[in-house]
Amino acid sequence: NALMIPTESVIPELSGKKVFLYKNGKVSAAQITTGIRTEDRIQVTSGISKGDTVITTGILQIGPEMPVNVTIK
Repeated sequence: NALMIPTESVIPELSGKKVFLYKNGKVSAAQITTGIRTEDRIQVTSGISKGDTVITTGILQIGPEMPVNVTIK
């Protein structure tokens, strides 16, 4: 029942890790806590919920509150 996301979507920071989420047409940043990791996935133990849309590509070009269009894969 683990919540797993692609490892490339996680952004390391001095204060921890974050991901960018897609919410209502805009980017939202979320601080996360992680658990176990596989080759291409990482477990998120807190910070996001099932059903959140995690942005996995283009994360170096975006920032909080920016309007974005996403393609869901």
